[in-house]
Amino acid sequence: MLFYVEPLNLSTQRPVGTRAPLSAGEIVLEILAAGGCVLCVLIVALSWASLPETIPHHIDFSGKPNAWGTKKVLWLLPALALILYAGMTFVSRYPHRFNYLVPITEANAFRQYRIARGLLTWLKAEVVFLFAFLEWAIVRVAWGTTETLGALTIPVILALILATVVVHLVLAYRAR
Repeated sequence: MLFYVEPLNLSTQRPVGTRAPLSAGEIVLEILAAGGCVLCVLIVALSWASLPETIPHHIDFSGKPNAWGTKKVLWLLPALALILYAGMTFVSRYPHRFNYLVPITEANAFRQYRIARGLLTWLKAEVVFLFAFLEWAIVRVAWGTTETLGALTIPVILALILATVVVHLVLAYRAR
């Protein structure tokens, strides 16, 4: 059986007091993710005065802009990056509430919770830097420096995120 779905049972309790301190790698990723949020804001703030009033605000799968609008929409990505960063940070504090591939016991809770938190930390950093990259790409298109992100940009980003999820799912399954 590849996936285990725990039946809804309010009396089932998972170990809660197995919170591990952040590893050195997680600390680095947290700093990078926070820096990515700052970078999102800086990209907009520093380029704002030199941007035209109409900029691309949607990019299709091939990397070409296909919708244009006011430059105020540039603040949406930094806002979303900050919201996602805060939300994922908050959620990662409650790993006993997540869904897992295997039943959580006293014996495997520490390992499973740490892997789940690691997944969220990696995804947080990747998504925040994805937003910063998209912000920078939109600014470059608005300036006329480039016309497209490149055909492989979106597939490579999606492959990176998918690979992160798959690696952590394999780690979780092996740590049962």
